[in-house]
Amino acid sequence: MKKRRKGEPTSLRKLVPGVLRGLRGPTRGPVVRVREVWAEVVGSVMAARTRVAAVEEGRVRVEVASAAVRHDLATFRHAEVLKGLQERLPELRIREVSYRLGKPS
Repeated sequence: MKKRRKGEPTSLRKLVPGVLRGLRGPTRGPVVRVREVWAEVVGSVMAARTRVAAVEEGRVRVEVASAAVRHDLATFRHAEVLKGLQERLPELRIREVSYRLGKPS
């Protein structure tokens, strides 16, 4: 195989597979899995007011509809939510859940 010199163009055949892998992103699979159990962990009412936005390196980021929902989850239910996710998805090694105002729908 001929070594490519610096500055030479790379063929699309070699570039496209890597680009497509990158577009899938590292969080797609875990996000879907957390979303599947989210309502079971927080309940249907709270699930309707929240959305799992990202899962990266054991951290789950959740967007919430209001400051009141954020306060409730982060203060009163934090340990319960974290434990529920850890029990249902041990392979994700979730160690942190954070909440921020956003658009949960």
